This record gives sequence, C-alpha cells and structure tokens, in this order.
Amino acid sequence: NNEIKILASRLANVTRAANRTKQHLKAKLADAEWEASKEEASLKKEQETAGNEEDHLKGLLEKERDEAKEDEASLQSNLKSQELAANKIEKQLRKRLADSIRVAHNNSKALKAQLADEQYVAEKDETELKAA
Repeated sequence: NNEIKILASRLANVTRAANRTKQHLKAKLADAEWEASKEEASLKKEQETAGNEEDHLKGLLEKERDEAKEDEASLQSNLKSQELAANKIEKQLRKRLADSIRVAHNNSKALKAQLADEQYVAEKDETELKAA
C-alpha cells in the first residue's frame, strides 16, 4: 500500500514534470513560430523592395535607350542635312570654278585678239614708216 502511494506520488511528479516540459516546449514552439513569421514578413518586404527597385531601374534603362535612339536619329538627321548642304556648296563652287575658267578663257582670247590687232597695227605703222 505504501509502495503504491510512493509510486503514485512519483507518477504524479513525473506527470507534472512532463506537463511543465510540454508547456515549456509549446511556449518555445510559439516563440519560434513568431520569429519565423517575423522573418518571413521581413523577407517578403525585402523582395518587394528589390522588385520595385528592379522595376525602377528597368524604367530608367528603357528611358535611356529611348533617349539614345532619339539622339541617334537626331544626329543622323543633322548629318544628312550637313551632307546635303556640303553637296550644294560643292556644286556651287564647281559652277563658280567653271564660270571663272570660262571667263579666264574668254579674257585670254580677247587679249590674244587685242594683241594680234596691236601687232597688226604696229606692223602696218612700221611698214608705212619704212615706205615713207
């Protein structure tokens, strides 16, 4: 009978200890779950922030690409305009050069004709002087 009381008392002590351990483990599990949930929320926030930053950077990159394309198109247009202007100026200069060559040629002909006339007059005068 005494042994039963001692065993019952020991069983009650073990049961209480087991219940305390069970409660302690439940509390630790709850704390771990709370920490895990906080960590998960923090990670989700970091992912969202990273996603927003990535979207922002993609937007900036796209904007830079668009501006570069616009700049390239503008430069191409300016280059074409400059080429056309240069071709027009070259054409004008070639025409002026041809006109100058033509004028110089005509002046040369006129001077040759004038020289021939003056030589003729001089020879005529010389012939008249010899005859006189």
